[in-house]
Amino acid sequence: MLRVQVLLLAALAAWTAEIGEAGLTHLAETRATIAVVAGAGVRTVQRVDEPDGPGDPRQVRFAVAADGRYDIVLTVASDPDGERTRFISDGRSTWEISLMAAGEEPLIKERRADSDLIARLIACLRLDLAQLRRDYAVELVAGAGELRELRLVPIDPAVTAEVTRIVLTIDPADRPVRLVLDEPSGNRQRLEISEFRDDPALDPGWFSRP
Repeated sequence: MLRVQVLLLAALAAWTAEIGEAGLTHLAETRATIAVVAGAGVRTVQRVDEPDGPGDPRQVRFAVAADGRYDIVLTVASDPDGERTRFISDGRSTWEISLMAAGEEPLIKERRADSDLIARLIACLRLDLAQLRRDYAVELVAGAGELRELRLVPIDPAVTAEVTRIVLTIDPADRPVRLVLDEPSGNRQRLEISEFRDDPALDPGWFSRP
């Protein structure tokens, strides 16, 4: 019985080391060498005025690089060949490209990358602790089962205007499986991540305006 208790205490100590400051240090070390992450999932938005609504589900495909480049495509879950929005950064400029239907001319908006807020929001997909700690108060706590939650509360006014809190659920392999973003308006965005890859083979179409 005593041996069982000792083993349980040892297991608990090992788990505790994976959360708190020790867990953040471990996470920062394991993710520091990852140059690009890519994946896919479904995003929904729970709106304050439509709490029981379907959440406007969108298929999401993303690629995010450590140097600030990103490529995000949102499509209507029920019509993947219809309306789509793409957000791109090559590290110098960013573009938002909206296409309402196949065959139509896209609407293109361009901005300088140094004024881009999206890059600061999606740094959490890379689990970039160095960047995240510039913009958020960061906490790593135990979640359900073997999952953990990286909780982010913005400290920069530019981010505070868009985000109240972000909770990123992480699996035992240090990869995100869910992202929940609460807006000041009371709306809640949820991204359920079904696919996530570290340092995948780069698609030649990523990170550049088509």
